[in-house]
Amino acid sequence: MTGPRFPPSHSFATTRRRFEGTFIGRRRCPRVSEQSRFGCRRWAIPEGYIPGQSVDPNDRALISHEAACLLNPTDDDAQVDITIFFENREPAGPYRILLGARRTKHLRFNDLRDPESIPRDTPYSSLIESSVPIVVQHTRLDSRNPYIALLSTIAFALD
Repeated sequence: MTGPRFPPSHSFATTRRRFEGTFIGRRRCPRVSEQSRFGCRRWAIPEGYIPGQSVDPNDRALISHEAACLLNPTDDDAQVDITIFFENREPAGPYRILLGARRTKHLRFNDLRDPESIPRDTPYSSLIESSVPIVVQHTRLDSRNPYIALLSTIAFALD
């Protein structure tokens, strides 16, 4: 075998620093407190889409959905604001969520109602802003087809 299995940007040292310090990939998140040691205050999910169909619309576990999995590792409650951007209209929001200290929340975008519901079968992007550093993961369950598809990725840290 010749050369490293992963490129240098995926080195063990980078991975270790990411979890020991305040790194997201090779970027540093400024203004992160020592109490949390990781997380950022602003996140973006550029790709959003809630399928309008589901294999079984009567089974909540099988309803097509988008979710933001939020983690607050700090000792303070987080006030989280979500703004939804569309291709051909003004943004919706902010949707306001309280995320308790040292808690997680799996928030389905389908369930957001105030100030308005997010339309199905419509591409959108989301901006997530928090009063304290949090971690955001994006997940989609697409159950339009019996061969259910699930995708998950970390959101893009903006600060």
